[in-house]
Amino acid sequence: FNNVGADADTQAICDGLMEMLSTKFNQVQQFQDALNIVPATEVRTEKILSPSHARRAFGANLALTGSVQKIVDRILLTINLVDTRTLRQIDGEVCTAGIDDLIDLEEDAFIHASSMLELKLNPRVRQALRAGETSVPSAYNAYVQAVGYLVRYDKPENVTKAIQLFQKAIHEDPRYALAYAGLGEAGWRTYQRTRDPRWAEDALSSCLRAAAIESGLARVHITLGIVYTGTGKPENAVRELVRALELEPKSAEAHRELARAYEALGRDEDAEATHRRAIALKPDSWSSYWNLGAFYYRKSQYARAAAQFLEVIRLAPDHYRAYS
Repeated sequence: FNNVGADADTQAICDGLMEMLSTKFNQVQQFQDALNIVPATEVRTEKILSPSHARRAFGANLALTGSVQKIVDRILLTINLVDTRTLRQIDGEVCTAGIDDLIDLEEDAFIHASSMLELKLNPRVRQALRAGETSVPSAYNAYVQAVGYLVRYDKPENVTKAIQLFQKAIHEDPRYALAYAGLGEAGWRTYQRTRDPRWAEDALSSCLRAAAIESGLARVHITLGIVYTGTGKPENAVRELVRALELEPKSAEAHRELARAYEALGRDEDAEATHRRAIALKPDSWSSYWNLGAFYYRKSQYARAAAQFLEVIRLAPDHYRAYS
């Protein structure tokens, strides 16, 4: 999404809304065999700025683009569905809400985007999407901005703002599980930068609090797994990531992190088997082949690694990272 006007606060809302929609569609793809979503982290890593760039980098055939504009006390969100080959706009919608009503704006945007993609959201899907959320608008507003700042966690001042906003969201709604999970991720990013063990402890505490409020959030268990692996407790990481996969069996990220936890334990056969399970679950998704190729590369098994990157290219012929 493009931030019209380049206002810094609006940028946080822009990035936050994009991240929220991406997360929701990642959850939806657990229930939709025909849907493969490129994770927002990959989009940011490759600095994707256009639908054609998304096609070259990931083999994407469709892209959701749009813009966010603040007009006095309202937010205008434009969403377009674009064919990445022809660059033709297939569909488009405009959503608007008050600056304090981001919860309604995001819900409208998700419904419109789902309709554009012709996705049928049954009650089971809708229940999964509501897990860990809040009905308190002020808590949600703070959360969206916090998520937006955390997108650029490479800037220490952004992480500081994210922590403050996650804490504000929790103050507004003490039962807001996703806000605790976000606070845990922000704490972990700070630990990675500072190596101060207190931040790792805070990250762990926040994630455990989120899990106590809502045990059905795969995102929480994945973050816990990352923290445990990163702090030398891969046995605990395995437990959390197995739980994450019970909740989201097709999650490429959960498979990847579980395999890394097995690697940290020296259980390379289990790590390889985990990557292969991810491929078996979604054989038409390039990301799981990519993760297995990276595993083989780290083990200096270059012929096997090359074979997996060739599979990525087969599924996404323009995927230049796989060629490199």
